[in-house]
Amino acid sequence: MLTAKKNGADRKKQKKIDVRKRRRFLLVSVILCAAAVIAAVSVILWQTLVVGNDVVVMTVNGLPVTREELRFHMDMVKGEVSNYFYQTHNVSVTDWSKAYGGESPADMLRERAKQSAVDFKVLQGLAVQYGIASDTSFSGMKAEMDRVNEERRQREASGDPTMYGVVQFNLVSFYSNTKSYYTSNLKELVENVEVFVDEQKLRDFYEENYETNYHRNKYAKVSLMLISYLPDGEEPTETVSIYQDEAYALIQDIHERLLEGADFDQLCLEYTGFAPEEFDVDLSDIGQSVQSSLGRISTMAAELSPGEISDPFENGSSVAIVKLLENNLERDMTYDEAYDGLYFEEYRQNFEAFLARKSEEADVVKSSFIFDRVNP
Repeated sequence: MLTAKKNGADRKKQKKIDVRKRRRFLLVSVILCAAAVIAAVSVILWQTLVVGNDVVVMTVNGLPVTREELRFHMDMVKGEVSNYFYQTHNVSVTDWSKAYGGESPADMLRERAKQSAVDFKVLQGLAVQYGIASDTSFSGMKAEMDRVNEERRQREASGDPTMYGVVQFNLVSFYSNTKSYYTSNLKELVENVEVFVDEQKLRDFYEENYETNYHRNKYAKVSLMLISYLPDGEEPTETVSIYQDEAYALIQDIHERLLEGADFDQLCLEYTGFAPEEFDVDLSDIGQSVQSSLGRISTMAAELSPGEISDPFENGSSVAIVKLLENNLERDMTYDEAYDGLYFEEYRQNFEAFLARKSEEADVVKSSFIFDRVNP
């Protein structure tokens, strides 16, 4: 009897111990679950940085790319993604969440927009490094566009005769203008600092292509008048003191006076302080290198007869008029004469490779939680 009572008491005691153990186990489990939830939320919050009123979807070498900025790049590349799906899968994308042939247009759009944003952010970072820019934020670019547009509105309203070109930029055109400004300035600043040209490579190319490119070339002798201008926002210097709009207005006035019979050399001296530059241009590959200064001048010269002048045209950070002196001349082009064209093309390729390499090496940190939820 006593043994039975003792056993019953032991069972009750054990039962209380088991209940306390289960309670402790449940309490520990709740605490661990809560800690896991807090950790997950902390990671999301840590990744979700905020700039102004917008969240950051990724950083490129530490520079933030906001959701609004990524959507801007998505709009920029949407056409090429749509064209890809039309050419590859014969579909016009209307539902971006739908997959076609195992490919998601929304995913492709985000990835291409990401690369576009990385390329531009790398360019902005270099612009800051070389003192061309100070603000890399998307909101800063929009604010600068508003400032420039307001200034142009006021100039147009006041009847400013030097006002030339579009009165108002939209975001796409201002972005393109900003990108071109950074690129053209960086080309000069990184030359022989980060981007180099192998002189022996140029000479080897000349010798290997002598018979096809440089033997008995057709060429023309031209005279060139240049009016240089400052990019918007830059301070005047001793040699350049006018901006693009003023340069355009000035070159138009010069062109009108030339059409009325004014002397080319005399007007060049009057407006620039220098005699026009005379040199030979290659006519054998017109239209093949119109992005270069010499390519544009050659193209202009090919359309003229001796003594005629061209319409004004862009020539780097200048506007220009070319006068044809002699045409359809033939002779071999020496290495020294070919050098500028060879150097320009090689440097252009090396500079583009330099930018591509900088983009490939960029430290890109993506917040997948936000990035994957940015939709067209």
